[in-house]
Amino acid sequence: MADLLAAYLIVGDDELRQQKALEKLKSYIPEKAQDFDLNRFDATEALDIDELSASLNAFPLMADKRLVIIEHGEKLSKEIQEALIVYLKNPLETTILALASLKLAKNTRLYKAFQAISASSIVELQSKKAWQMPQYAQKLAASLSLTLDSFAAQELVSRLGTSTILIESELKKLQLMYGEGQTITKKIIEEQVARVEEVKPWDFTAALSERNLIKALDLYQQMRTQSELVLLSMSLSRIRELMVAKALEQRAQAHRLAEVLGMQAWQIKNHQAWQANFTMEELTEALVSAADCEQKLKSQADKSSIFLDWLLNVLREA
Repeated sequence: MADLLAAYLIVGDDELRQQKALEKLKSYIPEKAQDFDLNRFDATEALDIDELSASLNAFPLMADKRLVIIEHGEKLSKEIQEALIVYLKNPLETTILALASLKLAKNTRLYKAFQAISASSIVELQSKKAWQMPQYAQKLAASLSLTLDSFAAQELVSRLGTSTILIESELKKLQLMYGEGQTITKKIIEEQVARVEEVKPWDFTAALSERNLIKALDLYQQMRTQSELVLLSMSLSRIRELMVAKALEQRAQAHRLAEVLGMQAWQIKNHQAWQANFTMEELTEALVSAADCEQKLKSQADKSSIFLDWLLNVLREA
């Protein structure tokens, strides 16, 4: 058996890597011994402090060490936290404690108790930033012998959010449905993956930029918390960006877009394609008509109808 520590705090919101870390620890307990020398506790349920203490202090029966896993550590009661702090001052050499938690502040006594075991006892597993998730999804798809194009990856993340477990689960489902070697398109994602993540405003502005009226209306209907004034403001920001992109394109200076807008390259990677969906006159008209829309939104009650009228006028085909 590898030289394992007495305790591990596996902390962070990357749930998929967290589960894989736990599976790695679990692999050190022979399968035939797991019924005797592996105990799992879930902090979302009421934990019995005596049962947990007995598990931590029991000696292994069929393996060299026992493994005690506590999941959802962010839900631990104060009583259980205190019991773990006491245990970690003098942990049993033949027991491995693994606490998996989405978050635990570094200034807490429990965090410091794990840290006192060894710096290596802390396993930080933070998920990637939202803008990094589509590329992560593509790599995960490749590991499953699937090809996920960039548009499909963005749609997948839009629907599932940043949950790595959900993303892996849906990709595995698609692998079973379509087989290895399949290219997963945006259309397949739209047809087969249910939306569990609330629509973000930038998903809406992307649909507006694509001049995709049906998609924009669908996303708008699914948005539960954004006000029409906020959506209008974000839409206007995007329209101004597209006007700049179009103006630079006309001057053969498209390469200066990130510099002129003061944005990162990844933030404007679709702007050149989007600006081609509109004429400069259409973008200008959208900007002018927004002023009237804003006044109505501030003074009239039926904000949804007012905003949708503006949206329909902007996205209607010439």
